Amino acid sequence: MASLEQYQDHLFNLMPRGLAWTRESNSSIAKLILAIAVELSRVDARVADLLREAYPGTTFELLEDWERVCGLPEPCEGAPTTLQARRDAILRKLLRPVGQ
Repeated sequence: MASLEQYQDHLFNLMPRGLAWTRESNSSIAKLILAIAVELSRVDARVADLLREAYPGTTFELLEDWERVCGLPEPCEGAPTTLQARRDAILRKLLRPVGQ
């Protein structure tokens, strides 16, 4: 995951050289580059979050969706009360061997 400063440096390196393209930190163009870098950094962090959410053992935001897809909680069992117990129930359901 790239940092805010790395995104800012990359964006500055993509800019043309010359007097009109000043790199002073208080210039309008530098403020625009900083705003773009902030957004790119935020999106990069959310992509990392999505990768964590794609695995049920580390999910948090998509926990209810994983439970819905797996048909949990099962009527025969009580509903798990802790976050880790809910994750474990999803993993058990997904990894359970299925017969014919």
